Amino acid sequence: MKSGLSAADDLLLQEGLRGERIISLIRAAIWSLVLIEGLVVSFMPVLNVPRSQIHYYWMIWGFSIFGALDVFLLGHRQINRLSFQLLRYGVITLDFASIGLLVYYSMLPYIDKDYAAGSTPLFFLAAASVLLAAGALRYSWRAAVYSGVCAITSYIVIFYQLWPDRRYFFFNNDYNWANAALLWALIVLTGLVTYLSAAFRSLILKTRRQDELQRFLPDMVVKQVLRGERHVQMAGERKRVTILFSDIRGFSSMAENSRPEEVIEFLNSYFSDMVEVVFGCRGSLDKIVGDGLMAVFGAPISTGADADDAVRCALNMLERLEEFNRRRQAQSLPPVRIGIGVHSGEVVIGNVGAERRMDFTAIGDTVNLASRLEALTKEYNTPLLVSGETKRSLRGDFSLVSLGDVTVRGRSAPTEIFSLQAA
Repeated sequence: MKSGLSAADDLLLQEGLRGERIISLIRAAIWSLVLIEGLVVSFMPVLNVPRSQIHYYWMIWGFSIFGALDVFLLGHRQINRLSFQLLRYGVITLDFASIGLLVYYSMLPYIDKDYAAGSTPLFFLAAASVLLAAGALRYSWRAAVYSGVCAITSYIVIFYQLWPDRRYFFFNNDYNWANAALLWALIVLTGLVTYLSAAFRSLILKTRRQDELQRFLPDMVVKQVLRGERHVQMAGERKRVTILFSDIRGFSSMAENSRPEEVIEFLNSYFSDMVEVVFGCRGSLDKIVGDGLMAVFGAPISTGADADDAVRCALNMLERLEEFNRRRQAQSLPPVRIGIGVHSGEVVIGNVGAERRMDFTAIGDTVNLASRLEALTKEYNTPLLVSGETKRSLRGDFSLVSLGDVTVRGRSAPTEIFSLQAA
């Protein structure tokens, strides 16, 4: 990501640059045909083509090479937003100036022919429409409008140069329809490209937002957010939530006795099962750190039964772990044990991090206590501990067994804890 750009701006910059590279290939193909024509004309003296007309082929090809090289060279270097915009609008200007020169020199030998004024608009439209349409790949409605303005301006300028008395422009001859049709065609094409550019831009941003949301929200909730049925507040806010922490027992020794690729394969398989359970219980995935998982229930969207969802999720995780261990047993692998801590309270939640990397996460004493409860499952020899605060928030019927009060590290007040079994 370039300095000073948000993640969305950086994405649009990269996609815009990729679009410019594609347009440069289209440009190179167009001007290659022009160059081939120029070479043929240059080596056929029988055509008696004026030297000034031959020179324009090389001039246009030189302009197009300059534009293409700018895109390719800058595409392989660090480029900031200002430099990219200057490059983009400079190349657009160059494109339609080159097309204007192409049409001008092509029509110049036939300026005294009546049919020339009628065919010039069609010739210009054919040359300009390809690059104008390709401008949708820039994902910028401003660039699309600027392209249309450049196309129309270029045509008017070259037409006035060919026929300074303007007798063939709009009002005084039989060719009015051709000029009017060309200008309307350019306006309509510009409008269409502007719409497509805005649509493509919106699609890119929507896809990115969907990818970001799918990292920590269930698919059903993501679809509701994208349809506008639910709102996700990504800025910092205080919310009452239920936090679930889980951790794999004896993971360090397991990792030491396994090959790195085996450790990664194991973790990916394990977390695939556990994250599916979290999403199935309407929770959001806060983070995965090493062999630990943190889930949040109640943010960014609350279901109204967040504590119940979290406790149900913990039970389902333990059930899924039994299935996971059966698969491992079939492979002659040792079973996996985990510890889970659940606590409810107020947190600060929102996008946290640096400009180059932001994560949607919850912070606060509630998070710390949930983590401490997970660690205490080792001492109490139980896979699951629930705080008294979560117990008081439950609406459903769960069988709770009090283990008394405990003072955890970092807190002076004691906390009542419960072990949990399904009713």
